[in-house]
Amino acid sequence: GNSVYKFQSGRKSLAEAFVERKLKAQFEQLADIKYFFDVTFFQRERHEQWLYAYFLQDPQFYLVYQALSELNLTPQRITSPAFMWGPRLQEEIADFDKGGKCFIQQLPGVYHLYFFFEGNFLFSRSIPLSDIEGDASDNLQTITFELNQSLYLFSQRAKSEVDTLYILACGSDSTVELSEALGREIIELTATLDGSQGWCTSDGSSEPQGYLPVTHWQSQTKYLFLSHRKLRKELEWKSVQSVGMVIGLLLFLVLGLETIFLYKFSDQYQTSPVNEAGIVVGEVNQQIRQYNQALDVLLGEAARLMPQEVLLKIAESLPYDVQLQEIVLETASNPSVHFKGIVIAQGPDHLKGSLSALIVAMNKNLQPARALAMPDIDLEPDRNTQNYLIKFKLEL
Repeated sequence: GNSVYKFQSGRKSLAEAFVERKLKAQFEQLADIKYFFDVTFFQRERHEQWLYAYFLQDPQFYLVYQALSELNLTPQRITSPAFMWGPRLQEEIADFDKGGKCFIQQLPGVYHLYFFFEGNFLFSRSIPLSDIEGDASDNLQTITFELNQSLYLFSQRAKSEVDTLYILACGSDSTVELSEALGREIIELTATLDGSQGWCTSDGSSEPQGYLPVTHWQSQTKYLFLSHRKLRKELEWKSVQSVGMVIGLLLFLVLGLETIFLYKFSDQYQTSPVNEAGIVVGEVNQQIRQYNQALDVLLGEAARLMPQEVLLKIAESLPYDVQLQEIVLETASNPSVHFKGIVIAQGPDHLKGSLSALIVAMNKNLQPARALAMPDIDLEPDRNTQNYLIKFKLEL
């Protein structure tokens, strides 16, 4: 599935928190949907920034994924033909990101319809056809009817019309007939797409008929895909860990060479072997202390949460009836958070429940130096409404 939202901020962490809350409210029965979504930003003609969110909403997928996980088979990239065709069509069609586009892929016995709006995938359909030669006219009527229905559905969802139709077909005759039946021009892409020869006849290879070779898609890295959010973070950090290991080995090598140099050549400056050994040992110990101090600083900085991570965890901790008014982050030697907000409560019991939920979520997500408790929260009624103003300080 996919959705589009008008979103002013360009920070992906805030966008992900926003979409996650939307998905939780829309798909309450899919608890794991928060792990299988992603977002991209795009601009429309008025230079307004919008957010395109795509996610997995089929309950069957989560059953299959769980079964694979139990077998220690974890997919790293989950995508669809539409997401893989999108960048390919973007390369061939100059105005692909303008208006509505329909891409028709004709295969033996089936038509695949892919609809895009402003360069983003909207929806797709597969129309199975009869493979009996005498049913050609019936097949044409079927695909014409289904395509008209899909064009109407597109206009309802996108509030716009499809301005251009493209086809990757097995033969020009079928394209001409379909164009005449629709009363619209259909542009052929068979000759322009690389590797499109042999769509209707098999060459004896193991590749399915009507699909580009797997090696073609393996070379493409621009297409959209999903993976478990925890797995994606692990993959993103793998390169950082590799660089850290290389830097650590280089540092160890430099310190080792420096120690050998001091040990071998310090006799040029010392006359007593005892004094020489003592000085060398002292210098080595000093180097080790300096290395340990530098390592402690690096480990401390690595353990500290980044500001964007703090904001994201605060957004995840807010109950539905607690609204953020102001937040101040102190990033000095003692990092802390100053929070001001509004609690929309219907009474004392409701207020107490909302504050308790807020405290539990803040302590769980941020893990502060000292746990947040009810006495730490300053509370006063809002004079203009029946709500309550709250503020507190949280040391990270």
